[in-house]
Amino acid sequence: MKVNLTGPLHSLMEGAVQRARDFEINGETDKAARAYQDAALLATTYSENAVVPQTKQRYLELAQRYRTASVAAKSSRFNDKHKSNDKPGSTDKTSRVRTASPDDQDSLTSQVMSMIDKSDVKWTEIAGLDELRDDIVFRLNLSLARRPPGVRIDEPTGILLYGPPGTGKTLVAAAVSNTVAGTFFKVSAGNILSKWYGESSKLLERLYEVARQMAPSVVFIDEIDKLVCGRGGDNRSDASAQFMGSLLAEMAGLHAKRSECPLVLTIGSTNEPWALDPALLSRFGEQVFIPPPNEQTRRQILELELPRRGFDVPSTDLDEMARLTNGWSGRDLSHLCRAAIQKMLRRANPDLKQVNRPLEDCQAYQLRTLPIRRDEWLGQIKKMPRCGSLDLQPYQTWQQGRA
Repeated sequence: MKVNLTGPLHSLMEGAVQRARDFEINGETDKAARAYQDAALLATTYSENAVVPQTKQRYLELAQRYRTASVAAKSSRFNDKHKSNDKPGSTDKTSRVRTASPDDQDSLTSQVMSMIDKSDVKWTEIAGLDELRDDIVFRLNLSLARRPPGVRIDEPTGILLYGPPGTGKTLVAAAVSNTVAGTFFKVSAGNILSKWYGESSKLLERLYEVARQMAPSVVFIDEIDKLVCGRGGDNRSDASAQFMGSLLAEMAGLHAKRSECPLVLTIGSTNEPWALDPALLSRFGEQVFIPPPNEQTRRQILELELPRRGFDVPSTDLDEMARLTNGWSGRDLSHLCRAAIQKMLRRANPDLKQVNRPLEDCQAYQLRTLPIRRDEWLGQIKKMPRCGSLDLQPYQTWQQGRA
């Protein structure tokens, strides 16, 4: 189902333009320039989601107009600074240095919009997680369905995916972003943490504000333990404690207001659920263990990685590979298949080993493929480094302690 973002995007764009004009009136040209940049980004995103060609073109033109306005605002600031600095006796160096303002609402909106993600991963490309897929898709579609008169349904606002590394937690999120009839925000340490104290919490608050405006929405927080815990789990810094407090408040607010707006679902993932604060765990109404793949699932993963991608491998080899990789994660299996493919390609294309081969020859070269031989994957199984430990004892101990 195509995601319809145009209504909320238009409202956000108009808000950014109005802020830019207000800043211009007040002579705050730095803020005006950034607000126009936000409006240009929103107009471009609107154009990408519009269906009617004329509408696409119109918003592309608006995006260009706002970019021009942003440049003009910056130019105005530059000229004003030089006029100020040209005054006789002006020696104040601080007037030529702009102090960073991480708290600006328009800048936060721009960062939030960059978190909107759309993947090309489909559920058919994920093996062994059919039950989880059905549960998440049902919850999202349920949030859009009309209720019978007088019926109130309490919907969960959080799902925590936990398990060993490489078992498919992030892959599930990628598939959700491709199929959800709503807006998908992908949050990680790389795009939410800031060197400015307190800015991460403000960015999180703005994220949930935009998510509510664009609901139904999914906020996926990858490796959530890295955001709310210090190294070692219990050694929490002031910044991470503040961030966790903001997350708790936002998720509590979603729970309290769930009857007032469409669903905003938070999905968190972690390899170490025991490192999370009990207060945060309680916000995730459903906690789903993503186990390592069993032999049947490993066979399905190998089928997806090799024959479904056009590589010739005997069915009996796939069966043997699945048997010999007991305890491997899905990520381990993907690495194994890539290594075997590289072995086969080197054997099938010896000419590509030529040193200083002309660029034109490489671009015109027709790549050849051959059936993958048993020795090309068996040797990799024996020597390939594994992605991580799949020791399930810590998870079993944690689950028993919470029973």
